[in-house]
Amino acid sequence: MAAACKVSIALAVALAVIGAGARAHAQAIGPPPVFPVQISTTQPGATIVLKGPGGDIACGERCSLELPQSRYKMVLKDADGTLSTQKLFVEMPTSATVTPPSPGMRSIGITIMVVGLAGIVVGGFLFARVLGQKFVETIARDCAGPCMDEDVPTSTWIVAGASLGAGLALGATGLVIFRKNSHALVDISPLGPPRADTARLRLTPAAGPRWAGLGLTGGF
Repeated sequence: MAAACKVSIALAVALAVIGAGARAHAQAIGPPPVFPVQISTTQPGATIVLKGPGGDIACGERCSLELPQSRYKMVLKDADGTLSTQKLFVEMPTSATVTPPSPGMRSIGITIMVVGLAGIVVGGFLFARVLGQKFVETIARDCAGPCMDEDVPTSTWIVAGASLGAGLALGATGLVIFRKNSHALVDISPLGPPRADTARLRLTPAAGPRWAGLGLTGGF
């Protein structure tokens, strides 16, 4: 009898643990929390389309939304019709200000990359020429006495190294400028409680020794 009682208690505890786990799992896979989100652009005439789990949301120049916690893709069209994208992570009440990338800076980045590539080509060609010359001298060497190698001018090494180094630096700089201006820039900040922009009036019960009524209070 005691053994059967112990078995019943153990079974009840196991069922309780399983039930608690099932409830926790159900809560874990429940709907995500929803947060208020405000999105605006810094350029007049620019428009935003928000792509997320629920589909596309046309936001225009500015919008106020209630969005589930998730990752969204913003597609920004500037006033000239140029498209760019950026990601938006909604994990709390969020205010997002979106700035279109600069086509002019993107063109500057491409130009700097081309100049850097030219420097890399020149420096690499000079180094390859010098090393090729030394290799030919080594395999074609046939002299009875001490062999005298033709010295490479110091200026050649300097020009080759400077061209290669400047080309690498310019290429990296141009790539950074290009990538920075290939996507929209987003300034994220927490969204605070709404501000009271207008006066508020409120009626509250009021009473005296010989009277009773309503009192008018307000905030300005």
